[in-house]
Amino acid sequence: MTLEEKAAQMMWGMVGFTALTAIAYAPTIPLIWAIYADVADYSEWKTGHRFTGMVFATLGFGLKAGLALGSASFLWIMAGLFNYDTKLPDAAQAVQGYRVCSGIVVAILFGVCTVLLIAYQLNKKLTIQMADELAFRRSAGSGTSSTATAL
Repeated sequence: MTLEEKAAQMMWGMVGFTALTAIAYAPTIPLIWAIYADVADYSEWKTGHRFTGMVFATLGFGLKAGLALGSASFLWIMAGLFNYDTKLPDAAQAVQGYRVCSGIVVAILFGVCTVLLIAYQLNKKLTIQMADELAFRRSAGSGTSSTATAL
């Protein structure tokens, strides 16, 4: 097998791996937004006031701030620990930095997120209880059925 054939084979393997990863990752996107909606319901359930707009605005800000700080943190780590220089992006230390940041750092952050999700108190039982109690409060407070208020 020639070098070109080997490279083509490796490229298609990487394309296939990327496609499988995307298929596995795609369902997690709506799940996180469902968790956000549960948080908005939880705040209403606890306080008696609906703060959906405030919850989602805060989440939007948090996402944007996280993207900015994440990008900056990568560059801080690269500059501080691996002497990254924009004029020499393929230097041996920079390549090592890319590997560390895309492997070990991501694994650590994934572990932190896993611990946070384990500590997350909103489970299926509680969200069903909240939904039932909120539906009751809304129908009792408006004097009409929840179907009529939804229309």
